[in-house]
Amino acid sequence: MMSGFCKVILFACVISGIFFPLPAFSDGEDPREQKTELYHTLEEKKAPPMLTGLLEIISFGGLVEAAWSSDNNDRMGDATEFSLSTVELGIGADINPSVRGFLLFLFEEDSTEPMEVDEAYLKFSKNGFGVTAGRLYLPFGVFTTHFISDPLTLELSETSGAALVLSYSRGPYDISVGAFRGDMENGGGDESAAAKVSFNPLDGLDLGFFYISDISDTNAGLVGSEYIGDTVAGFGGFLKFSYGKWEFDAEYAGAGERFDRRDLDADIDGEGDRPASYNLELAYSPSEHIEFAAKYEGTRDFFSFPKTQYGLAVSYHLFDNVTVGLENLTGQYEMGGDRNLTTAQMAVGF
Repeated sequence: MMSGFCKVILFACVISGIFFPLPAFSDGEDPREQKTELYHTLEEKKAPPMLTGLLEIISFGGLVEAAWSSDNNDRMGDATEFSLSTVELGIGADINPSVRGFLLFLFEEDSTEPMEVDEAYLKFSKNGFGVTAGRLYLPFGVFTTHFISDPLTLELSETSGAALVLSYSRGPYDISVGAFRGDMENGGGDESAAAKVSFNPLDGLDLGFFYISDISDTNAGLVGSEYIGDTVAGFGGFLKFSYGKWEFDAEYAGAGERFDRRDLDADIDGEGDRPASYNLELAYSPSEHIEFAAKYEGTRDFFSFPKTQYGLAVSYHLFDNVTVGLENLTGQYEMGGDRNLTTAQMAVGF
């Protein structure tokens, strides 16, 4: 029997054949002269691939963030540090109007040392349809924030890996469905799926819903390497409303049911955990150079992060592509203890 993952791959190949047919040979052209591979010898592999032509289709971009933070934390311990928090280098190539390649290198201090490939994919798109394959982020969550620190929804729900994503965009609707091999072993193997539907019913209003077949496959690493009980799916939704100089963002993501207590029961209450997170933010921009923001966020059964957390932030556009920001967050943990986090950051994009 063909697995679900293989069926999605086969379906994508069929779709690709329909929307991105192979070019036909012109009259009198010998098909044997067509070079079907980029190289055949080691010498050809190491030769520059016509750099002059590539410069016309390749674009480069980057991000450097330096931050100072002070965390007075009863649960995780106090810490004050200055760090080169993030370095990103992205390379995009528009091969033709329907084909784009993208490569993103990422460095995050204490997380991705040395620099690693964060995303690397090819995307085929035409008439609103798209097929993306490679290493990428799955369509589970949006994680909009006006703060320096990542929202708690991202800490629980961000999912990346080798995947195939089919997408369709038409008018106010945007639909994405992805298949990938997760880290978890379960009764049906390690194949997982994610999907997101978003739409724009009114000017300034965006909302949507998302789903993942196994929430333990997110980057949070909720469970070990193999399930004892049943797989637990994840659900969530988001809303963004903009009016004049104001913007309101809301997002929720969490497990659809409790895990088997043998798989996840961090508080040892014998019932099994049902992790969830939410984030609410309100931002005000009196001018294009400055923005003020307030947030209230929280979690359930996600004990490494605060149960509730709130704070204020301000960011200022210092120069072109240069922003400085300051935030303060106060949180309380579900199993006891408080934290007060202050962070200052300078970010440079190019």
